[in-house]
Amino acid sequence: MDDCIARGKRRDWVDLRQAVLADRAMLEKVLQVCRAHVAEIYAQRYHFWMHYAERHLA
Repeated sequence: MDDCIARGKRRDWVDLRQAVLADRAMLEKVLQVCRAHVAEIYAQRYHFWMHYAERHLA
């Protein structure tokens, strides 16, 4: 998952999106992975996925 977020292309993100929408536990895993990287101001992919997961968990 970390690799998909960091280096994935559009198709990889589509697959990840489908996986997290199908399984709420995957959203929690996305949050865990992203929280480890959001301190880096240039880690925009992690910021995007963290906000995406938070919004869908709310």
